[in-house]
Amino acid sequence: MSYLKNKKMIYKKILFCSSIISAAISLPIASNFFINNLDVNSTALDSSTLNVSTRSVTEQYNHTNYFSMPASSSLPNNFEGYDLFAETNNSQFVQTNLGMLGISLDKKTFYFTSYSGKLIWAQQFSSNDIVKRFYESQNWTVSDANNVTIKEWALMDSTNKTLAVLLGDNTHQFITLINLDTGLFISSSGNYEIDVTKLFQALDAADYTNISKATSTSLFVWKNNSLTDLKYFTINNSVLASANITSSSVTSTFADKKILNFLSSGNHLFVLYMDSTSTSNSGANYNYKQYISRVSLSSNNFSLTGPNITLSSNYITNTNTLTTVSFKNIFFASTNQLIFLDGAIGNNHLQVFTVTTSGGLNPSYKTLSLEGHTIASVTRSSNGNRIYVASNQITNSGNTYLGYVDINQTSLSLSSIRQSTDSQTKNYFLAPVLSYTSSEYVVLQDNAKNPIKYMQNVSGNYTNLSDNMLFNRWFYKDANSTNLWNAFGQNYLANSLTWSAVSPYIDWTNITSTTPSFSLSESNVANGTTRFSLTFTYASRFNSSYNESFTVYFYIKNLYAISTNFVFNWLDAGSTIETSKVQKIEELKRTKYASQITAQDILDNFISYTIKKSDGSNLDITTNMISLSYSSSANLDRLTVTITIPTSGMPNGFANSSNRVLTKTYTGFMSLANYRVSTMASSNINTFTSNIYPSQLTQQNILDNFVNSGNGIGKTLSDWTITISNANDINGTVSVSVSYTNTSKIPNFEDLPQSVKNSYSSIINNVTYSNFKSIASNSGWSATPRVTDYSGSYLPSEIWGQYNAYLNGQVQLADVILLQNISFSLTDKNNLNIVCLNENSCDSDGYLDLQISIKNNSETVVDYNGNQYTTSNGKLVFNEQFLSNSGVTYPYQLKWNITTTNKFFYLVDRSSGSKLEANNNEYSINIKSNSPFPSSFANGYSSQISESDIANLVDTQGYTYSISLETNVDRGYTRATIQLALIDKPLFDYGNNNQNFTRTVYIYNFNVPVSSVAKHIMIASSGGIGALLVGGLIWFLLWKIKLLQYIKKSYKWNKKKKDDETLKQLYRKNRYFKEDLWKKKISSSNKK
Repeated sequence: MSYLKNKKMIYKKILFCSSIISAAISLPIASNFFINNLDVNSTALDSSTLNVSTRSVTEQYNHTNYFSMPASSSLPNNFEGYDLFAETNNSQFVQTNLGMLGISLDKKTFYFTSYSGKLIWAQQFSSNDIVKRFYESQNWTVSDANNVTIKEWALMDSTNKTLAVLLGDNTHQFITLINLDTGLFISSSGNYEIDVTKLFQALDAADYTNISKATSTSLFVWKNNSLTDLKYFTINNSVLASANITSSSVTSTFADKKILNFLSSGNHLFVLYMDSTSTSNSGANYNYKQYISRVSLSSNNFSLTGPNITLSSNYITNTNTLTTVSFKNIFFASTNQLIFLDGAIGNNHLQVFTVTTSGGLNPSYKTLSLEGHTIASVTRSSNGNRIYVASNQITNSGNTYLGYVDINQTSLSLSSIRQSTDSQTKNYFLAPVLSYTSSEYVVLQDNAKNPIKYMQNVSGNYTNLSDNMLFNRWFYKDANSTNLWNAFGQNYLANSLTWSAVSPYIDWTNITSTTPSFSLSESNVANGTTRFSLTFTYASRFNSSYNESFTVYFYIKNLYAISTNFVFNWLDAGSTIETSKVQKIEELKRTKYASQITAQDILDNFISYTIKKSDGSNLDITTNMISLSYSSSANLDRLTVTITIPTSGMPNGFANSSNRVLTKTYTGFMSLANYRVSTMASSNINTFTSNIYPSQLTQQNILDNFVNSGNGIGKTLSDWTITISNANDINGTVSVSVSYTNTSKIPNFEDLPQSVKNSYSSIINNVTYSNFKSIASNSGWSATPRVTDYSGSYLPSEIWGQYNAYLNGQVQLADVILLQNISFSLTDKNNLNIVCLNENSCDSDGYLDLQISIKNNSETVVDYNGNQYTTSNGKLVFNEQFLSNSGVTYPYQLKWNITTTNKFFYLVDRSSGSKLEANNNEYSINIKSNSPFPSSFANGYSSQISESDIANLVDTQGYTYSISLETNVDRGYTRATIQLALIDKPLFDYGNNNQNFTRTVYIYNFNVPVSSVAKHIMIASSGGIGALLVGGLIWFLLWKIKLLQYIKKSYKWNKKKKDDETLKQLYRKNRYFKEDLWKKKISSSNKK
């Protein structure tokens, strides 16, 4: 412990700030960052005094990626403290959609500023420890790095915002790459570690003056406008490398030429150059021809592929000694266009060339003379169609100091933004706002560097806004005597940093009152490295309804590294370390079930570890931190070990880390595989049981079809206890219990867990199985009686009466209409009990409401191969229980629809259509009064009536009839007897003499012959005396007869009343006779 503390103090004294700075930042996202509250000046970051949190002490010369911001006290307070618009004659102004590149007054620091004036990042190369690592790698004097200044730069990639930078001190020059939006160095290792030997390239002298993009993956560095000192570098996977080029083929071409600039458009490269001798002079001016030509770099061979185009404008100077110091390097390129400025300051031309698809230049180009303009700035709009020009002085007649050129014009012209008649030299700079494209804004340095103004294009007029750009910065601050770079150390896992932990070290209040958005990414818990970002969002100064934002990236290392502080190994058979423990593990696996292993066994033999707490002390694992589980293995040959590490003393984030709970599953212990017993899958059991009734189940059946057993146990019946109970063939259920009793066959049985031992005694514990064949589930029970609707001559009550007569033995089975129409597949119709539930209303209902049940002990058609409930031929005897699972309603309910055709017999007066009234089936007709016969019959004799006259009165349905006449002319009457017969066979035999089938028609009051009358009178006169003599006798006889008749009549009156009631009931049920039947006197049959 003491040793570690002393060592830590030594490192603090040796390397104080380099690691602090190195732990911070990244490149890949378009955002920004800089360091201010940390003093990272040349003294603070000197490798001899910094506690460098990198691997820079190795020969790899690596360092954590970061940008070095000047101390907060050295940061500018406004735009006068630095050049907001960085440019030189050889390096043009660079801007992105995020902000603008500026430079410190001493040329040591890049400042990147948003369009609202927020300082996004600052990179002070002279104090950057990464630069010093490069000096170490080159064996240069490290202190010379304190004098590093920014010489020139070139934008390599406008999409990825890669900027190539030429740097140097008084003795050395070198180049490197940074990201414009983040300020971080470009790295080949995900922007975290910087290998300076891959990111930096040293030059052979300290007087290089130019750096230019060659292609998207290469660049030139050169000096004095000469090809002889041209250096070529390639960029591959963010690795900067030197490459030799061959230029012998163009040496002679450039022998008397000066290179002005290299212009890159897409994959095509062009060179702008001029003659080194003047062609003519005018007064004090000397004119030099200017050319542009295509360059080929095939296989690093530098050559001109032409054609060479001579520009119409000359390079003009006022001295006969050629110098290019007045050349202003400004060009813009796209895949099909080159826009550049040629000539010396004061005699510039804006040239617009079209690049053909083959990479050539269209010789017909557009040009605009800016002669007389001392160019301050030339910038390009976000859509690329507008070039903004600002002039500090105009010596010709023009007065447009601020203007723009629409390059889509056929003929280029300078449109005015601001004019001035004041000839005093200005200090202008005009640049578009690229972060907002819905409306056109520009920023303007209007002579004074502070404040910076805004202008807005409103319908073609550029008007000044009331708000100016306002300089603001964010910076670091100390908290509790520590800063951001050394605040966390071993107290945090890489993925556990939070905003609450970081916020004490960041002061963002000058940027925005809104809390920055914190995001953690690229955390490497194993190595103790992480990256976090802060996104600042604020309302823009030029448009308060529009929010701008930028993101700053921090790379932190030397956090608690799991790989070195938390060394833990599970040991197992085959492990190559701690062989004595491994041998013990192998012995335990041979001799014990997993359930017999203890936490002490695990602690002593199964793990090897060295775990450090945050303070560097060791953590000891104890048995109470270990839990064991073998429940996942029924064979007890698999053991899951879980070790839960306490969080006390461990770094922040450990509680939620994957290292807190350590789990491993061990296999290969003694196994119960050959001694296991279990219940078979339900599908297997059901397959067997579905083919037998419960009463057929045997103990061997259960062993063979219900139980799985290992080879070490077998299925010898004597080793098992099997109970079969409650077998129910009706419902198909049975209860089963199974236990294994010969446990001596099982190794170490007494050492098994009690729950495992118990499992052998209750393999199946009184389980009821229900998937057997069952009587109640036989599909035959779903059959129900069916009846066919009836249509015929009989009423429902007649049909039901016939069925009752059948039950009384009065009707044969073959004649019973009800049974003829019933069908039932389950049993014979003779086995049915049938009840009519609507006997009293069936005729008016038009149906019979039947309830049908099966007689007890009736044989059914259902087969049964069990040992009970059957008849001698294997058919089941019906039991109402059998229907419990059939889903049918029992007793069965049927409604039998019956349609009956009416029967009737009437005599009808055809003249009036009215029915004749009968009295006890006898019609009395007075031929002379209300007679239904023709009126001519009233004055005739009874012999006039014929059978056809009677038949003419008949109206009948359902009957046939015959007519017989008894005519007595002397007495003046005719008696017609009509004998009826049913067309359908009657359901009941009423007998041949039944008056219900006879009608009598008595027709009287016909005329009688005269001779007959006289004869009667004579007989009456001559016999008068005799009559008197016998009168007394007759009176006596009559009295006697009357007495007898009275007695007889009294008896028959009572009988008639009873018969009339019977006839009334019969009429209700039988519509054979209608009114005729009603009026017929039953008693008359007895008079015959």
